[in-house]
Amino acid sequence: MNKWVESLVRLTGWSGERRHSYDWDAVRRELGTPLPSDYVELVEIFGPGWFDSAIDVLVPGSGRHLGLVEVTRERRDAFEYWFDRWDDELPGAEIPASVRSGEPVIAWGETGSAAYLFWRCSPLLEPDRWPVVIHAFNEPWDEHDMTTTEFLASLLSDSLRAEYFSYLPRKRHVFEPLDSLR
Repeated sequence: MNKWVESLVRLTGWSGERRHSYDWDAVRRELGTPLPSDYVELVEIFGPGWFDSAIDVLVPGSGRHLGLVEVTRERRDAFEYWFDRWDDELPGAEIPASVRSGEPVIAWGETGSAAYLFWRCSPLLEPDRWPVVIHAFNEPWDEHDMTTTEFLASLLSDSLRAEYFSYLPRKRHVFEPLDSLR
């Protein structure tokens, strides 16, 4: 098990068993790229749900609002609209040159405060090296050179402070599976 996934299992008291399976070949065809291996392990163990009622991890096939592919498409459409409408920059938020020039992003998470978590999919990097980028409309882009699970474990353990998550960490961490939220 990846050490960061293991850390998340320990922090949340989750079982660590792989309980979920996804058609990763279909996801790769849909997005045009394989995904980071730590993300694959994360969602096969945890499945859809929320960390600390703050971070929703998007998974394949969860539909329009929580599906990895669906939210990525929706965010890419929104970026195209914003880029066309505001030409050089969005009001109050500088767009990274790599994203403006067409470097793709893939949404893998979202927050209750309308921020999205992405991978910046540099063609110069293997998926396991893609940085995590946080973005909310009209706010600065916040990039972290770490893996998905390193980012999540660092946030929960208080070794990373990110503006969007100033209310974390909590004393006790939980993962709430999507089916318990219905």
